[in-house]
Amino acid sequence: MQLTLRTWGNYLGNIVDFISFALVFVLLGMVCASYRYDVILAVGAVEMLLLFIRLVFFASMTDSMGGLVRMVVSIIKDMKHFFIMLGMLFGGFAIAFYVLLVRLCRILVVLRAELLVSIWHHVAQPALNLHAPFLRDQPPLVIDARH
Repeated sequence: MQLTLRTWGNYLGNIVDFISFALVFVLLGMVCASYRYDVILAVGAVEMLLLFIRLVFFASMTDSMGGLVRMVVSIIKDMKHFFIMLGMLFGGFAIAFYVLLVRLCRILVVLRAELLVSIWHHVAQPALNLHAPFLRDQPPLVIDARH
């Protein structure tokens, strides 16, 4: 069999190896370019996942683990349609929660602003006597609770 790009790409291990090696250089470039730490951490986590997948492919070469690894890979291939459907379902929920939280955050910002204005008008200004300097010499207001 002739080795072409198509036959090389048919084996998942080759693709994982290539992406893993490329991510090492991407990570080095990101560190040298002083990217944010959380972005570097996320790319590093993807690289770790790919390294463990490569370890599974190396484990498939041994006699004791080869059959087990092939069986697990076969089961995952059979479940790909389920994972696609599950991903679409999770994506729909994620988008719905995002929309709800954005609207909720806007409502909370407005309520917080109204609360701060209310606190300023009812607590801070009377305590500082900023709204009526001519009332500073007046006795405090007594509220009769008997009515």
